[in-house]
Amino acid sequence: EFAEENKFSIQEAARVLRYSWFEEIRKKNVFDFIATAHHKDDELETFFINLTRGTGIAGLHGILPKRGALIRPLLFATREQIDKFVTANKLKFREDSSNASDKYLRNKIRHKILPLFEEVNPSFRKTLSEEISRLSDVEKVYNHFMSENKKGILHKNTVSISALKKSPFPHVLLYEILKKYKFNSDVSEEIFSSLNSGSGKIFFSPTNRLVKDREFLIITEIESVNDKDVFFVFKEMKNL
Repeated sequence: EFAEENKFSIQEAARVLRYSWFEEIRKKNVFDFIATAHHKDDELETFFINLTRGTGIAGLHGILPKRGALIRPLLFATREQIDKFVTANKLKFREDSSNASDKYLRNKIRHKILPLFEEVNPSFRKTLSEEISRLSDVEKVYNHFMSENKKGILHKNTVSISALKKSPFPHVLLYEILKKYKFNSDVSEEIFSSLNSGSGKIFFSPTNRLVKDREFLIITEIESVNDKDVFFVFKEMKNL
């Protein structure tokens, strides 16, 4: 039901609900952190999942060792190393039966994609892990550059079109600005294409509206579901 309401896959819906439940437990018991058992192989699989979804550079840095109250202390270890440790120490464990099913994307990557790369390069997992680490460093440089270049362009939810055009990378910069307002890449492309057209065009994200003025892109929050309809009616009246 939650998946249908939010247009999530079953796996994504389960993930959201799971972490929400963990957070409830953490707050109720006044715990400092939630520790998950993600390991290095999970990081490699997540890289490919994000690559297929097109998440940009932010999705290629792998699983973060700490994000808010979430910590992942086992990212240094591979699945093979963990299995050896479990066997050597005779630890009891339970494996989710869904791990064997290839109907889930993560399992397809685990069982089919990664082994193919290992046929080409037996050290592929190590190589990819090192590349992910480099991409994480590149992302830090990228974010610093974007943060510096947003100054003078974005001010109180208003984007200066002339200042944006002076940037050496206006296309990328606009995408990064609009991302926090929940505009997806397709809508960002439309907005960028409209920069040289007349004023009055309106674009929507799930949470915000953007109006293209002559000199500025003006972003405001959508306060209710009916707000869109009211704004469209106003636009039509204005054009009469």
